[in-house]
Amino acid sequence: MTEEVREEVSTNSYVYGLYIDEALAMQNNGSNYYYHADDLYNVVAMTGTNGDVVERYDYDDYGQPTIQYLQPQADPSVAEASSIQNPYLFTGRRYDEKTRLYYYRARYLDSRPGLFTIRDPLEYIYRWDESL
Repeated sequence: MTEEVREEVSTNSYVYGLYIDEALAMQNNGSNYYYHADDLYNVVAMTGTNGDVVERYDYDDYGQPTIQYLQPQADPSVAEASSIQNPYLFTGRRYDEKTRLYYYRARYLDSRPGLFTIRDPLEYIYRWDESL
């Protein structure tokens, strides 16, 4: 499955795998990048077409990202925004760099305090069966 997103000047296209949040590749302004994720679908690195790692990602317990740029023949630098405009990070969810929120379809996660911005809209409530 592919998705094309057009924002202001840049155009990004994505290729997804079989899992619901499994991004496999991104094309950004003619450059191709490939996602590398761990077993929880956290994106841990992005590589270019030559196989060199372009960015690495690390997260705290609730998904607050640390992005490390890896430029050839330069010391790595750390920033809060992706240099290649990668929106998919923690658990494969879309991260908004302006608001610093993750989009979880029905609600947003603020990774700084580790809280969702609203209650679960379906309001699942687990109750003990009192007849036991």
